[in-house]
Amino acid sequence: DKWFERLDGTYAIDGNHATIKSAKTTIEGGIPDSHSDNPYAYARAAFEFVQDQVTYGRGLATPRSGPTCLSNGVGDCDEQSNLWMSLLRAKKIPAWYEFGGLTSYTYSVWEPHGWSNVMLPYSSEWCEDNGITLSTCYVEASVDVTNNMWLFKPPTALGLWVEIEAVSYT
Repeated sequence: DKWFERLDGTYAIDGNHATIKSAKTTIEGGIPDSHSDNPYAYARAAFEFVQDQVTYGRGLATPRSGPTCLSNGVGDCDEQSNLWMSLLRAKKIPAWYEFGGLTSYTYSVWEPHGWSNVMLPYSSEWCEDNGITLSTCYVEASVDVTNNMWLFKPPTALGLWVEIEAVSYT
């Protein structure tokens, strides 16, 4: 539920923080009952929530945590990722960092960038119908909240480092 403890005792990603739990309740309230247990529906709603609540702004020397990014209403790419991943981890949906470079379509200037990866399960019925073991029946995808890229990684993003997920979601 938490990742990267900082010197001040806070975590960059914190799915247990009161601010995140409150936002989780708000997000869940906007999802139709027929999709209330759907991880995809929640992840997408959380994506839209971050876009609605946070504007892009220069990051801090020590990046804002997910809860602080939400409270401040501003964040850069890794800070908005901290928020989105905090919201997902509050629902036990696996999400982790990817850092690298982002450029224009001319590839003339590269800038450092951070975004998220997420693991979303297929429906258990579909997996069973296709003879796929449930524990391996998921899609792993890239999400860049800051640049409005949902389950999409453009050819202008180069991943250089991916967080190794050490938390077991059971």
